[in-house]
Amino acid sequence: MPRLVRIAACSVEYNPGVTSRPRALKLVEQAGEAGADIVCLPEFSCAPIADGKFAAEPVPGPGTDAFATLAAKYKMYLIVPLLEKAEAGKHYNSAVVLDRGGKIIGRYYKTHLCLPNFNEGERTLPGDDIPVFKTDFGTIGITTCMDIHYPELYTTLALKGAEIIFWPSAAMDYTGDLIESLVNARAIDNQVYFVAAHFIQMPYLAGKHYGRSRIIDPMGRTRGDTGHFEGVAIAQVDLDQTYPMWYQGKMLEEYPTMRKTIFKTRRPELYGELVKPRKGEI
Repeated sequence: MPRLVRIAACSVEYNPGVTSRPRALKLVEQAGEAGADIVCLPEFSCAPIADGKFAAEPVPGPGTDAFATLAAKYKMYLIVPLLEKAEAGKHYNSAVVLDRGGKIIGRYYKTHLCLPNFNEGERTLPGDDIPVFKTDFGTIGITTCMDIHYPELYTTLALKGAEIIFWPSAAMDYTGDLIESLVNARAIDNQVYFVAAHFIQMPYLAGKHYGRSRIIDPMGRTRGDTGHFEGVAIAQVDLDQTYPMWYQGKMLEEYPTMRKTIFKTRRPELYGELVKPRKGEI
């Protein structure tokens, strides 16, 4: 029996200094009407605006409450990215996971900040955990924006059992080629479904938020895509449909899929350099 799940990724229009939450709520309703099982929104898109900047809120709080109502109404999971209040005027870049009843079942705190000693790091605390979340259709993981440049993070999620990795982002790209290549690689390398949710600035111009919220399969193929427009990409996928191997006989029995092959033939004893602390530049 296939394990079918209907995934939605939203592109929310970005207007500097204007809260995106009302637009995000409308897109979530659109995804709910289309029968989505899980919906992902872009980084920051659920945060309010204060003094022209994204503002932090408590969790639970007004933001999660608003989206929890829709999660319960449409009986779907939601990934709600916002800024979560922490201590001493700092906050977390948080992606909150709501279940089909609107209950908070966890959150991911962005681990790799943009220029951590400046900009984002001035107000934001980095997360120190790489959690996975159990749903009624499978196991999911979440990363955020700058995290995409650290492939070890994605391998860790896959080793923990993640079958779908969601990536809420506010990234900008001059052509789209960089980001699209990165997310395709993360899906293929770890044999997971990968879901990217971006802001869009309309009309799209080079060097702006570029939209193209996509759902990518373990072969790097796009199953759903908003294009350079605000909207919802939806795709129904089978979590048991992974890249089949071309072996025969006993080899095929032992290594039936690319995912099993990759993770059975890893050699972690060779990867020690990855976890050695470094000082200075390489």
